[in-house]
Amino acid sequence: MKSIVAILFPTILCGVTVAFSILENYGEPNSALREFMLYHQSNNYMSALESQQAEDLENRSYLPLIRRTRDVGNSQCCDRGKKDLSSKDVAIFMVCLNETAPSEEQKSNQEEMNNRFSCVGECISKQYEVVDNEGYLIEDKLQNLAKDNRDNNEILDSNADYINRCVDFGNRMSKAIGMVKYGERTCNQASTMFVGCMQMLTDVNCPEMNKVQSPDCDKRRANYKKSIAILNI
Repeated sequence: MKSIVAILFPTILCGVTVAFSILENYGEPNSALREFMLYHQSNNYMSALESQQAEDLENRSYLPLIRRTRDVGNSQCCDRGKKDLSSKDVAIFMVCLNETAPSEEQKSNQEEMNNRFSCVGECISKQYEVVDNEGYLIEDKLQNLAKDNRDNNEILDSNADYINRCVDFGNRMSKAIGMVKYGERTCNQASTMFVGCMQMLTDVNCPEMNKVQSPDCDKRRANYKKSIAILNI
């Protein structure tokens, strides 16, 4: 999916890998959900993003942005190729970052900064009109968005089955965990959960020729497979 997933992937890319790597230690789904929420957020990434966002987005240098997330421990395990953001994508991304810009007081509050992730994700989804008024994902709108943005890339082409499963997961998980507070905002976590799920399914089902072969990636794929079973995706 070229638009919403392309923008949301870097927003949570760094933390989501850590999240699923710890799920193998939990056999009970609710415990796994709680741990996922604790670990899927990365304030370090948001700080790095904000310090570089203007230059990166102005130059459409999307891959260097992803490479910086790799530097903080999140190498890409399925080579998805280069994805350029359109002017619309960039505008939406900037709107949502600006709308959720933290105050000085919020910057010193780790929980507030963590919750910002969900608010950025929900904002982007609302801009693409793929969530309802409460922030829950609408599958048919996501499926239609995917069809409108196919690019003949085997990995990046949206998969209807993945979307179906990840919409269910995102909405179900958000309802289990609840909304988050960020300043005066109350934000639904379904959108960030959706993208984490899409990454997981994409990595696990990555074509052999596109797999990054390394011990870390082998471990991640194994953990993802266990997580899919634990979380009933």
